[in-house]
Amino acid sequence: MIKRILLLLILTVVIMPSKLVLAATYYADTNGDGYTETITTNSNNISIYHPKTNTTSYYYYNTGTFAINSIVDTDGVAGAEIIVIFANSVNKGIDVISDAANRTHTYSYNSASSFSINTTTDTDGIAGNEIIVNYTSVSNGINVICDRTQVTHSYVISPGTYSINSVADTDGTAGNEIIIVYNNTVNQGIKVICDRTQIVHDYPKNSGFSINSVTDTDGASGADIIVVTSSVGPEIDIIHDRNQTTSQYSVGGTGTTFTIMSVRDYDGYPGAEVCYNWVYNTLSGYRRITDRTKTSTDVPGC
Repeated sequence: MIKRILLLLILTVVIMPSKLVLAATYYADTNGDGYTETITTNSNNISIYHPKTNTTSYYYYNTGTFAINSIVDTDGVAGAEIIVIFANSVNKGIDVISDAANRTHTYSYNSASSFSINTTTDTDGIAGNEIIVNYTSVSNGINVICDRTQVTHSYVISPGTYSINSVADTDGTAGNEIIIVYNNTVNQGIKVICDRTQIVHDYPKNSGFSINSVTDTDGASGADIIVVTSSVGPEIDIIHDRNQTTSQYSVGGTGTTFTIMSVRDYDGYPGAEVCYNWVYNTLSGYRRITDRTKTSTDVPGC
């Protein structure tokens, strides 16, 4: 028999009558006592074994389906919370189990045709991770659940389609922003959601753009968004969400193609440089963008 152990996750399949349950065992300090608890999904409950007191707590799901999504601190109090996605004939949504407080917060998504957790991260700069949820209902959008206050912020992004590209600090203030690429019947572009202020910054783009990476390019606080675009001839745009400005660097005229080869620190000063290869007919070369000085220079290679 071959046994596989991946991190501290042990997976088994338990077959129940007319029901397939994916049982899993996790390990984390869930009550802040400094000991590691054992968290197990069973056929109709989640059990938490406390080694310090040799006791077990149970959180029941007698009908429907349920699965642990992640185990992270959501309220800023010692002890990680257990984030569960569930669905039954009456209700569907997300449960956040606090073993330290012996309680469950439920966030219902009954009106949504679909929903999924994208990630958990700090979005407001206060202790405790928020839960970022994609949802589809009459409108489409993103919810940010702050379990510490049991408040949900909703950001409607419809009609059309969108996807979360990344989650990063773009303004230099504590708390990560949510970076979205969107496309609808009116326009398309990039939105940056600052959940700390509940403000959305919109950066419209014409067709033919994509985000290359998100990193600091100018040495100032906050990551910058590097965008390759062909809106007015091929160019590289760098969005500075900190002050809502965009630096534009043309890479050549119509017919020029280019590939970003590297984004890293070349000159030893704060901020990464962008080095790319360009091709036009039989000509080609390399250029390096130093966004800190707003310059672009020819270089022998990347």
